Formats: sequence, C-alpha cells, structure tokens
Amino acid sequence: MSTFTNPVYAGDAADPQAFRIGDTWYLVHTNAGGRNVPVLTSPDLVTWTPAGDALPKLPAWAAPGRTWAPEVIALAADRYVMYLE
Repeated sequence: MSTFTNPVYAGDAADPQAFRIGDTWYLVHTNAGGRNVPVLTSPDLVTWTPAGDALPKLPAWAAPGRTWAPEVIALAADRYVMYLE
C-alpha cells in the first residue's frame, strides 16, 4: 500500500479544482507564477507536474492578476467550459 503526506502539492495553488479526464487528473487554480490559470497534471493525485496555462491570453473582460477560482465543467465527453470569478 502506498502512502503520502499532505499537502500532496505544496506550491502556490489557491482556490484549486481537480478533475479527471481519462487516466489524467488536472488541477487548475487562481493565478500564480505569472500564469492566468495555472494547470498541473497528475496520474495519481500525489505526483503533480506543471502543464502550462489554461488561459494564456486573457479576453478583453479579464485583467492580469485577477483570474480567480477557476471552475471547469464537462459539457460533453470532449467539451468543457471554464468559469472564473
């Protein structure tokens, strides 16, 4: 049996949401590290790898440093929508 120690991700990841697509877990969170919506991936919810920015170019209605509490919702097997506060 494998064990882990909390927190399993000790980096800056305020307001996180984790969701799974296939065998991969994704974690999105409030802006940090120069990214608007940072993304991490994991095969097991313990080992996390940075995977870029879910929103690298902000739309006109958004402001840098103010993309908070992202929430991703599946609309279909291959279609997702992300809401930001």
